Amino acid sequence: MKFLFLSLLSLLPIVSFGQHQLRAAYFGETITHYGLKIAYDKPFKSWATEKRSGTNIKKEFLYGGSFAAFRHPHQLVGLIASPEVTFRRTGKRGGLIDIAFVPAYFRYFYAGKTYEYTGTDFRKIPLAGRSAFLPTLSLGGGRDLSVRREIPFMWYYRVNVMRQYPYNSSSLMRFALEAGVIKKF
Repeated sequence: MKFLFLSLLSLLPIVSFGQHQLRAAYFGETITHYGLKIAYDKPFKSWATEKRSGTNIKKEFLYGGSFAAFRHPHQLVGLIASPEVTFRRTGKRGGLIDIAFVPAYFRYFYAGKTYEYTGTDFRKIPLAGRSAFLPTLSLGGGRDLSVRREIPFMWYYRVNVMRQYPYNSSSLMRFALEAGVIKKF
């Protein structure tokens, strides 16, 4: 299952004909739990609507993939690989609102040394940690600088609400902030 997921994720650049976007952002739960996220987005469907006042509103569905890494000092290092589906609305002056659903694969590694008791001895476990499913809903905003000027960049922020399955014998609700730039090609 993991191999299939990662294989499909690695094929995303092949379908990059036409307009596409690259994102780079700060990703973390707080300032002390910092990380980096990179992503690739491609428009799936886009359309524009015109209001009575004559203003154009652009709406689009995007799909793509992302990879994030963050550090929780003295506890763990987390890696997140995921496909993303996003709805984005861009207003007449470039203001944007987006909503995303991200069914992510989460792998974390403990920061300390971990040992296993073998019955007579202790054995060190390399790269100790766990894997988890991390479905995520994101709500964000920002500004598209190409609407008023000829600058092919956007800045954005997102608030991510994530649910980690499994976490011990239950689940864990996680929150993260994402803030960065998008380069349009």
